[in-house]
Amino acid sequence: MEKVLLTLSPEQKEEFVNRYYDLIAKKANTDIIRRVVGTFNKDGAEYATCPFCDDRFNSFSINEDAKTFKCSNCGREGDVIEFVREHEFSLWFESCITVAKESGFDIYSMIKEMIGKDKILGRTDLCVRSGYSVSRGIGTIEEVVKTAKAKGIRVLGLCDDYSTSGHKEFIKVCKENDVLPIVGATLNVDGYRVAVLAKNRDGVASINKLISISSPSGGVGKYKNTLKQLLDNKENLITIGIPDKNMDEDYEYLRNNCDYIGIHNEYMATIFKLRWGGYKKVIAISDSYYCDPSDKLLFDSLCNEFNREGKHIKNTNELLNWCRFSWVFDNPIAIAFQISRIEYEDFDFAGFPYELDEDDFYDNVMKLASIKLPNMSQEVKERLERETMGVIQSKYASSFDLWAKITSFISSKGENYYIRGMGNNSLLAYVLGITQINPVEWQLPYEPFLGWSFEKMPDFDISISPSIKKDVENYVCELLGKNNVVRAGYVEKYNDSDAISIVDKYMNGPNFESKYGDKSDIKIFRLHNTAVNYGIHPGGLIIKPNTASFYEYTPIKKCISNDNIPSTLVDFHEFNDCLIKLDILQSNELSLVATLEKKTNTKFGDIPYEDKEVMEYINNKTGYLNAFEGINEFSTDWAAMIIRRTKPKTIEDYIKVSGLCHGTGVWSGNVEKLFNQGLTLDDAFANREDIYNILRNKCGIDRMIAFGVMDDCRKGRGIRREYRMELLQNNVPEYLINSMGACKYLFPRGHSIAYTLLSFKLMYYKVHYPKEFYESYLSVYLSLDKKAELLRMTDEQLLNVIISNIDSDWLFTEEAQIRKAARVILEARERNIYENSN
Repeated sequence: MEKVLLTLSPEQKEEFVNRYYDLIAKKANTDIIRRVVGTFNKDGAEYATCPFCDDRFNSFSINEDAKTFKCSNCGREGDVIEFVREHEFSLWFESCITVAKESGFDIYSMIKEMIGKDKILGRTDLCVRSGYSVSRGIGTIEEVVKTAKAKGIRVLGLCDDYSTSGHKEFIKVCKENDVLPIVGATLNVDGYRVAVLAKNRDGVASINKLISISSPSGGVGKYKNTLKQLLDNKENLITIGIPDKNMDEDYEYLRNNCDYIGIHNEYMATIFKLRWGGYKKVIAISDSYYCDPSDKLLFDSLCNEFNREGKHIKNTNELLNWCRFSWVFDNPIAIAFQISRIEYEDFDFAGFPYELDEDDFYDNVMKLASIKLPNMSQEVKERLERETMGVIQSKYASSFDLWAKITSFISSKGENYYIRGMGNNSLLAYVLGITQINPVEWQLPYEPFLGWSFEKMPDFDISISPSIKKDVENYVCELLGKNNVVRAGYVEKYNDSDAISIVDKYMNGPNFESKYGDKSDIKIFRLHNTAVNYGIHPGGLIIKPNTASFYEYTPIKKCISNDNIPSTLVDFHEFNDCLIKLDILQSNELSLVATLEKKTNTKFGDIPYEDKEVMEYINNKTGYLNAFEGINEFSTDWAAMIIRRTKPKTIEDYIKVSGLCHGTGVWSGNVEKLFNQGLTLDDAFANREDIYNILRNKCGIDRMIAFGVMDDCRKGRGIRREYRMELLQNNVPEYLINSMGACKYLFPRGHSIAYTLLSFKLMYYKVHYPKEFYESYLSVYLSLDKKAELLRMTDEQLLNVIISNIDSDWLFTEEAQIRKAARVILEARERNIYENSN
C-alpha cells in the first residue's frame, strides 16, 4: 500500500481527506486510542490518563458510539483521526490512512474510486534506462529520476541493459526526490529482451549473477543469457518480457516464460488488444533510453539507425492514449507490491576476512610506539591514544592491520613504497609502519583522513614498483582469501571526439532520415555520461566481508589473459562505503629508485631529504632547462613557472609549491595575486591542511571551526557566513579569508609531502650520481630502440621533438614520456654526461 500512496500528488491527498474523512471517522476503530492510553471501566464508562496534559484524575474518556474522545482536564476532544494526528504529529492524510487501515477499509479501492480514468494519477514505470546502458543510454541517474518525477512517475524501475551500475546512486537520488526506487536490468534471453526486477537483495544478487554468466569474455555486445540460466535464478525476480518486431513470435515466447508483458508503443498496444485482449498480465512501460524527445537524434546515432518509436520517458497521458487503464496503473502497482525496499549498508567489519583481537591490536600499537617514538611528548601520546581508540571503536582496526601487513610484506622483499594522500595524516599509520611520514613533524592533523568523529573509513593509496605488484596482489589474496578479492572496475564514457564521430557516421550514412533531425539540434555533451565500456582500475582491489557475496553488489567479469583476479562490472565508486578498496598503484619512479639503488650501491631509505649540494644545484641552475628535469613532480613548465615566481628555498617551500601546482583555483588568479602584493611562501597556504594550521596555530581559531573552514574550502564550497564572522572577529585578515574561499579544490598536504620527499631523494642521485641517474631514467621510461633513437639525435632534433609534443606536458602518454626524455638527454649533454651528436 505504501507504493500506492506514494503515487498520489499533494492535491490528491487533500481530495482524499475531503472525500473520505467523515466516512472513516464514523467507522473508526477506537482500539487505536486504547492502545495508547490504557483505559479502565468505571460506572459503565471508559476512562484513562490524558496523554496530552498533566492529568492526575483520569480525566480522559472514550465514547464508543460517537467514536470520539474527550479530556475534561485540558479540554482536548475530537474523533479518532484527530487523536492520531495530535499524538503522532502527523498530517491529516497520514492520520486518515492510519485509521482507515486499522478500521478495515479497502484503501486501494477508495483511491481508485477517487481518481477515476479522467484524472492523472502518479504512476509506476518499471522500465527506464540511463547512460549506464552501454552505447545506448543517454542521461545521468539524477536526470532520469527528476524527469520521471516531473512526468508524474512516483514508483520507478531502473533496468539498464546488462548493467547494475548506478543502482546505489539511483536509490539515493530517488529517496531525495520522493520517488520509490525499484532496481533491475534488461537482459537478452535467447534473443528476446527481458527486464528483470529484484524483489529483494537476493534478487539483486541473482541479476548480478545472470550478468556475470552472460558471456564467456564479458565483452561488449556479446552479452546473452539462456532461458535455463534465467529460470535457474528466477526465485527472487519478477520478469517482464518486452516484445519488439515480430509480435506473434515474441508474444508466444514471452507469455510462456515471463511473469508480465511490457507494452511500449501504440502499434503494439493496438495489435495486442485485438489479438490477445483477454491476457491480463500486461503493463505499459516507457522502455526508455533517454529522458526527453530532444535526445532521439543522439540515440539514433548510437544505434546507427532511424528508430520510429520514441524511446523517451513517457508521461501518463501518452500511455493512456493507447493503453488500458489497468496496464498503466493497476498492474504496475500490483508488481510494486511484491518488491521490498532495497538498501545498501556500510561495510560490516564484523565480517572482515580475517579476525583481529582489538586488545592485542592496542597493545601492539603501544609497544611499537615506545620503540618508534621513544621520547614522545604527552601531547603526542594523547593524540596516538585518541587515534587508536577512535579507530578501534569505529571498527577500522582491521583495515589498519591489513595495511600494516601489506607494507611489512613489501619491506621484507627489499622494495620501497610510499603512501599518497591523506593516509600520511595518521600517527597510528606511522607507528604501524604504513607510512614513513611522521604527521606530527609535518603538521598533519588526523581529522581530514579519519573525520572529526572517526566517521570516515580509512582509505590508503600506496605506490609500489611494477616489479613487485603481482607479488603484493597474490599476498593480499592469500591473506584475505581469493574469493574475497576482485579488481575494481570502472565505466569508460564517450569523449567529444568519439561522440562527434558517431553522430557524423550516422548523419552521413544511408540510415539517416533527414526530415526527422537536424545536426544543429545535436547536443554532443549529452553523450558524456553514456557508458562505452567497462575498464579495470590499474591498482584497485575490492574486498568484501565474509558474510556476503560479491553478487550482492556487482556482477563479476571473468579473469582475462594471464590475470588470476576477476573484476567488478560496475564502477568501483558505486560501493565506496559498502566494500573496502585497496589502492595498490604502480610507480615508475620507484622502478627508477630500484635501478639506482643497484647501480650506486646505496639504500634509498638512507638518503637525506635535504642536501646542501642538491639545493645549490637547484638554486644555481640557469638556461632553458628545468633543474628538475626527469623528476616528475617539478619538471613541468607549470611547476617551473610557479617556482620562478615563489622562489622556494627549503623542503617546506617545495611542499607548498607542489600544492599550488595541483590545486584548482588556488594559484591562478588567487594566491598569485597575493604574491604580487608581497606575500611569501612562509605565510601562504597551498594545501588543505595549511588552512587548518594557519587558522589554529597563527590565528588561534577553535579546532572545530578551523576544520569546518578547511573542509568547505577543499571542496570548493566557499566559506559559510557563520565561519566568516567568527574568523573576522578573531582578526583573521579579510584578504586571507577571501583567498581561502575562492579555492575550488585543495591538494592534500600529505600528498605533496610524499611527492616532494621522493623528488628530492631522486635529486640526490641526479646531483651525486649523474651518469647513473640519466642511464637509469632512460632505461625505465623508454624502450631500448627509442632510447637509442633519441641518443642519436642532434640537439636541434631533440628540440623539435620537445616542441612537436608540447601539448603532452600533463599527459601520461608515450609522447609525453618521449618529450621528457628528450629534455633529460639535453640536460645530460649540458653536464657532459653524453656527447653531442652534432
